[in-house]
Amino acid sequence: IALPSSAPVLSGVSNRKLPVTLSSAALLSFRHSESSALKDAEQQSRLTLVTKNSFRLALALLAGWADVACFRRFECFGNMMTGNLIKMATAVAGENWQDAGFFGLLIVYYVCGVCAFRSLDLSLPQYSEKFVALPILLLCAATDILYLSFPSARWHMFLVAVAFGAVNGVSAGKVSAVTCMMTGHMQKLGND
Repeated sequence: IALPSSAPVLSGVSNRKLPVTLSSAALLSFRHSESSALKDAEQQSRLTLVTKNSFRLALALLAGWADVACFRRFECFGNMMTGNLIKMATAVAGENWQDAGFFGLLIVYYVCGVCAFRSLDLSLPQYSEKFVALPILLLCAATDILYLSFPSARWHMFLVAVAFGAVNGVSAGKVSAVTCMMTGHMQKLGND
């Protein structure tokens, strides 16, 4: 199709000049909206990264706080099953069957918490971390209330183990970082 020599032209769009017609104006509009959409997506990606990193940081802080509090109160870990496994093995070696059973059950309850979150995540993938937050809070609050009522007992640690199994299910499944794996994180920092 031959265009009249008097048709206005627009430069700077590509290496050649385009005649300004309805179709080229639509193309320019599309390119502008595509560029805006890319910028919006890039800003959303940065916001998501900041939000994920903030969430990871909050989970790591919570994990550390919980393990220190649990170890000081109950001489076990609510979040670090490797420590509980070592304590269980030490109890077995010392033929302290009550402690061995206690630490073994902590690990079982932790796995139950992971399984509970995973089943929730499979049934409600977009909302699972929101729905699990309240039960985690209630389990931790119940542990504190039971501690105040029975300070010398430690069986209420099973509630914390379930809660932190769910917390690590969230952190592994939703933000791709298990916050209690300090050895792995330190190794990664050393390798980077």
